[in-house]
Amino acid sequence: MIVKCVSNEKNRYITTGKRYSVISGGYEFINSERVFDSYRIIDDMGTLSIYEATDFTIISDCLNDYEISQNDHIDEFVHKGISYVTFYEDYYNDIIDAKVRLESVQIEIYRCECSKDELIIFLCSEIYSNENYILLKALSEQLNEFDIGVLISYFSSEFLSQNIDFAEEFLHLLSKYKNENVYQYFLDYFSAHVGENQNIDQIISTYFDEYYL
Repeated sequence: MIVKCVSNEKNRYITTGKRYSVISGGYEFINSERVFDSYRIIDDMGTLSIYEATDFTIISDCLNDYEISQNDHIDEFVHKGISYVTFYEDYYNDIIDAKVRLESVQIEIYRCECSKDELIIFLCSEIYSNENYILLKALSEQLNEFDIGVLISYFSSEFLSQNIDFAEEFLHLLSKYKNENVYQYFLDYFSAHVGENQNIDQIISTYFDEYYL
């Protein structure tokens, strides 16, 4: 499920116009119509938090991948990827497995509910900067060489040097494409930042070694 923020009356950590993947939430039927009450999303602080549905409009309301249970007059739904009893306790106690599961759920929602072109637009937008890694993972099996050119033009080597986790994933993805644009991009990055990160150095060195194979 995907929603878009249309207001922020309580001045919380959401951005008007931005889309969010819905991890869980609640709804009720009023006059046979499903009316959503709340959504649990990853907000702009990177925290899994509950927000009132009135601040959002629905982009996609597919709940096929969610477990639904009834609690009084409210139907509660939670994505199947995290629908186990201790998830919230584990997540808020910083248990790694819970964090990894939540990340996988976000990736799956974006991959299934958004088009490739939408994901590229999000990835190249400042308001989605907190989701760069998630969006890139969602896109990883869908890109062609034209798309790669767009991303290379947007993400500078300086940006990558300041966002190492994203840089590793991005450069690993680029390493699958043997063309002049990627080669030059790697060369420029390597020239400016060699020695700063061993994993990235290895990705680029391997790319150069295997370029003509």
